[in-house]
Amino acid sequence: MTIDRKDGVLVARLDARYDAFHEAETARFEEQLSGAVADEDRPRLVLDMARTEYISSATIETLFRVWRKMQQHGEAKMVLAATTPFCREIVTTARLNDLWPLYDDVDAAVAAVKS
Repeated sequence: MTIDRKDGVLVARLDARYDAFHEAETARFEEQLSGAVADEDRPRLVLDMARTEYISSATIETLFRVWRKMQQHGEAKMVLAATTPFCREIVTTARLNDLWPLYDDVDAAVAAVKS
């Protein structure tokens, strides 16, 4: 995963797979995301999932923990961008898109969280 900024918004470009069986990778994933938003007064985070083929329930739990940390720092916004079909199905079936809206691409997601 890489994390950079686009128009002042943090954009995390996720890797291909986030399996539950790799605890060290899950911990590193959480540390990277939490570290990126830790110093933000009004955290804005776009998760670019264009390359992400698979997410596990452990990944979703990690996103919830990061989300809770973000909310402690002020008015937080987190959205998902460019989800692959499998990930989109997981997100919509679990109704996570009610909490973290889905956008077709990073540009649309960044524009949405900036407002």
